[in-house]
Amino acid sequence: NESVDTDSDDIGNNADTDDDGDGVEDSADAFPLDPNESVDTDNDGIGNNADTDDDNDGVLDSDDAFPLDSSESTDTDSDGIGNNADTDDDGDGVEDSADAFPLDSSRSSNLSTTGNSTSSDNSGGGGSMYILLFLLFSIALVKLKTRNTFKIN
Repeated sequence: NESVDTDSDDIGNNADTDDDGDGVEDSADAFPLDPNESVDTDNDGIGNNADTDDDNDGVLDSDDAFPLDSSESTDTDSDGIGNNADTDDDGDGVEDSADAFPLDSSRSSNLSTTGNSTSSDNSGGGGSMYILLFLLFSIALVKLKTRNTFKIN
């Protein structure tokens, strides 16, 4: 004779395999007496329905691309592979290890093994221009100085 029947299904809790009547057997239910909760991914004592960070990675579920995977939270290119495992985070076809802008698909630059930019999609190579301007300015300054040195009064 049982006196407790949590889900009021006329089967006492001792004989009932699903005490709260949520459809999850008590043996697999993290909260066997709570019909609103059955899973606690991060084992923090707060069921996933009430928990704002199910995987306890420090990123709120609402901001987490992988709310049940504590090793991932971001998927820049929305390809279903988190940035930690993705070799091309922005999906621009250039692997992150060779991409000067691994999180920006509108800008990428293939890097050589020395780390210098060898090709560029949208970034200018202004370094050569500055060197050229410096050399022209230096030549003009030297010419001006030598002209003033030999000037006869």
